[in-house]
Amino acid sequence: MPRKSKKVDLSVVVTVHSETIVGGPTMRAADASIDAAIAAGFNVERIIALDNATPQTTAYFTQDAFSHWQQVALQEGDLGRARNAIIRGTTVGDAIAFLDADDLFSENWLAEGMKRLRKAEAEGQRVIVHPEVNWLFDGAASVYWNPEQDDPLFTQYYLYIMNYYDSLCLTPREVHMDIPYVHRDIPAGLSFQDWQFSIETMAAGWRHATAPDTIIFKRRRDNSLVTESQGRRAIVRALPPMRVDKIAALGAPVPGKPAWDTQSPSVVPEPDMPVLERGPAPKPSTRHRMMNQLGMKELPGHLMTVQAPEVSDPPPNYGQRFAARVAHAKGRAMYRESAKVYAAILPHFDVAYYLARYHDIMDADRMDPVGHWLRVGTREGRQPTAWFDPKLYRARYPDVRKSKINPFYHYLTIGKAEGRICAPFTRFEEIADVLDLPAAKAQDLWIARYHDLQARLAHGELGAQVTKAGVFEPLVEVTWPQAFQIKIPAFHSEGVVKRLAGLRVAHAQAEERTARAIILVNKPRWGGARRMEGHIADALVSKYGADQVVVISTEESGKMPEGKFPEGVRHIDLCQAVAGEVGTKLNDDFTQRLLVEIMRSLGAEVVFNVNSRTMWQAMTNYGDAMAASMKIIGCFLCNEQTRYGYWTGYPLRRFYRTFDQMWATCTDSQFLVDELGENFVLPPDQAKRVHVLRGPVDTSLSIIKHTRRTPRAQVFWAGRMDPQKRIDLAFAVAELLPDVNFRMWGDMVMGKGQNSTPKPKNVLLEGTYTSFTDLPLDKADMWLYTSAWDGIPQTLLEVGMTGIPLIGTAVGGTPEVLREGLGAAIPEDAGPEAYAAAISAVLADPAAARARAAALREMLLAEHTTAAYRKSIDAAIDGPD
Repeated sequence: MPRKSKKVDLSVVVTVHSETIVGGPTMRAADASIDAAIAAGFNVERIIALDNATPQTTAYFTQDAFSHWQQVALQEGDLGRARNAIIRGTTVGDAIAFLDADDLFSENWLAEGMKRLRKAEAEGQRVIVHPEVNWLFDGAASVYWNPEQDDPLFTQYYLYIMNYYDSLCLTPREVHMDIPYVHRDIPAGLSFQDWQFSIETMAAGWRHATAPDTIIFKRRRDNSLVTESQGRRAIVRALPPMRVDKIAALGAPVPGKPAWDTQSPSVVPEPDMPVLERGPAPKPSTRHRMMNQLGMKELPGHLMTVQAPEVSDPPPNYGQRFAARVAHAKGRAMYRESAKVYAAILPHFDVAYYLARYHDIMDADRMDPVGHWLRVGTREGRQPTAWFDPKLYRARYPDVRKSKINPFYHYLTIGKAEGRICAPFTRFEEIADVLDLPAAKAQDLWIARYHDLQARLAHGELGAQVTKAGVFEPLVEVTWPQAFQIKIPAFHSEGVVKRLAGLRVAHAQAEERTARAIILVNKPRWGGARRMEGHIADALVSKYGADQVVVISTEESGKMPEGKFPEGVRHIDLCQAVAGEVGTKLNDDFTQRLLVEIMRSLGAEVVFNVNSRTMWQAMTNYGDAMAASMKIIGCFLCNEQTRYGYWTGYPLRRFYRTFDQMWATCTDSQFLVDELGENFVLPPDQAKRVHVLRGPVDTSLSIIKHTRRTPRAQVFWAGRMDPQKRIDLAFAVAELLPDVNFRMWGDMVMGKGQNSTPKPKNVLLEGTYTSFTDLPLDKADMWLYTSAWDGIPQTLLEVGMTGIPLIGTAVGGTPEVLREGLGAAIPEDAGPEAYAAAISAVLADPAAARARAAALREMLLAEHTTAAYRKSIDAAIDGPD
């Protein structure tokens, strides 16, 4: 479409799809904002973009009331694509401002936004302008402040957790021409086009600024795109600027540019000294009661009752009724507690905040809020202001807790001067460090910003814009109580602060470097299936190099055992990152989302999951989104049984749920490959995605020379002493061979479902061991392995390398080691007599048994090699031919 002859400064585009009368307030507010921009000297065009609009929507927005708007029909079926199409095909303005059909502009938004944009352009800055405040209403209520990109409270790391800026911004036309919106893919878990737009424009060198005292009113409906995206746990796409090695450069401050630019008229600091209003003397009865309570003979003038101030004309922007309630509450101040403490706290106590947050106090009109807080509120953990948390203050400072001093009084009279932290965020100091600010300085900036916003909301133009918007849509004013708890990034909320702090801890553990491969485990320890991750790491180090491999433990904290992984492999302790300390067990959606962002920020190409419950659960919400940027390979070992004998386990519960999201799957035995293929009827092309990883044997283990000198034969057994390993069966076998000693190593885990069979006298419980080679292997005549279900246990591979005769249960993958003629595989349904007979046969001809054991070793050396394992890993990563 040719450009119009008259210069157009701004194109305002309202995008609609299925909205009808909800657009009434939107269009009225938009017209008011456009009229204000025209009055300020800007030429504006008005466009309604109907994208796949329903018949009802088309009829509504083509009515005569909107005839002064140009109407364009599109068939994109996607908000991002619709915006791109309308920009290129219809708009002619130098700048673009979008509006969704159910949201509202503040009346001053377009005029002030264009002034901010023109000022930046005159100074040679490449700027995208946003409203200063986002005001959520209707289905949700929340208010949050948008920082300028050069504000000291801005950090690009926040973009891992949340988006600063909404797409309802004011943008130079060239930005959209160079960086179009991406389409959304909610079914695949990828959405938030505005979030991606923020990141991509920052990476391209555009600065994000705000227009003071302007607001976007965002309606939250049950079927809005944001609600749908959040409900489906959608996330923004993985983007190169968000990699751990690039994030520090994203949106970095402009050299030489002062922080906290022309953001707001002035910062209103929280007053340092108490300032009490004087009122007329109280009535005698009240006066005498107060004197008695304070232990005074005469009530000093400065302790008089604080009277309710007259409601100003006009009242505060939050409304006359609430203003009157606040004034009445202030007038209830009666000094019923310690005069000294009360007097210090009173001028800093935020009565409006207290009433807005605590509805029970709002409803108790005869109550003195300050007195209530001193008597009850502090004990209940209630906050006297948005920026002071008495519970956390005590937790941070044991001396305050022990002193019994009121925590707010302590902060005002002692703590503030000492630079103590009073903010309601458990990991405030860590975020201050992210901001590269001393904690006390970050707190001062945050509190000052809060008071500045509150002043402008209550009595300034910022709050006046809410009142004006309320004329078009009264529901916006229902959000006023949340304005007293305005969210100020990066200190948005406790959850956001904790997640951001956790991410930075994880990045530090990863040494701020990317990794091509990640291995996920549940906890850092040796034993049983825990060996698989070590073998995978060896193969990945061979393929990528040690500096490109990271191991993440997800369910339990702890130091990774030395030698577990090749030198140079990094370890991230997710629980420590989430909790801020070692030893905490966490597993919820919070942790899942953090894990996803950590992996994506590392830029991983491939992720192996070895028994990470957090990862399996994260696949439900984020599996499709993760699969879009990394190859996920699930590692399945054997199934398990409940205490009632029913089958369960990851192969049964997670294989079918995640198979379509995974690039490949791996097991440690051919048995499980066959079982999965049969159970789920895998077609040949899908069966190729299931691989066997035959654990490589330890070639440093050599044939053990038998040196026993005692007359009694010794049978060794080692493993976890739980139901799976059939301790009862081992004891029953020992009962049948009273002339043989059975030496058993492992943890005896007592509890429901555990072995209750009395221990025979010839069974010696030797305790635990650290390494297989720590055992007195030269004293063993043979090895007994019992199990109710299994894959290919590491113990069988270790024993098989020593030349010690081996007898075990033929269950799951164990027959793949206990082969005919090399070891004795006892049927899984056999009783103890079969084991006793096999042991007796070995002891009757030890030379022949040792020869068979030596042959077993040769078989393992030939088939369970490091080279073969690496080849299997390559096949899993590279995919079928």
